[in-house]
Amino acid sequence: MTEHDIREFEIALQVALPAAYREFLLNPPFAEDSCSYEDLCLYGAHHLIEDNRRFRATAEGNPKLRPHERFLIIGSDHSESYYVLDLHDEALPVLEVSFGLSQEIVGQRPSFEALLSDFQRSEQEATEDDARQAAAPAWPWSKCLVLAGFIILCLAYIASKAAKWL
Repeated sequence: MTEHDIREFEIALQVALPAAYREFLLNPPFAEDSCSYEDLCLYGAHHLIEDNRRFRATAEGNPKLRPHERFLIIGSDHSESYYVLDLHDEALPVLEVSFGLSQEIVGQRPSFEALLSDFQRSEQEATEDDARQAAAPAWPWSKCLVLAGFIILCLAYIASKAAKWL
């Protein structure tokens, strides 16, 4: 995101973004093709604005999320929950709030930095898993064909013996 995008976001939602979140948007620590990049709403200011407007419209009925202006959607897991920043707490805790009308708080991180740390750890684990899988020798198709041929020969031999016994 650019400063212009951030300013547009702040004006549309009448909010001043905390310095830590602003810095994150300008210099994300994730590759653009990573899941973390997409999960933390780095696909554009317009999506963030729309998600927050929708959230605020439905959050008015939830007493746990009042005043709704203090909360800011910063991402989602794309299946069950939004990541919601509490702007009125200096620690910037991040709530996980379920999609839908109930908007239950299903989880919480003590700070935005803790959320980033969790995402960075997940990215590191995924990178390590990819490296392990790439380093592991693949079972060559030729061995599979030889094994299949051996099994067919064994079955044919057993069938021929069974036919003689009957």
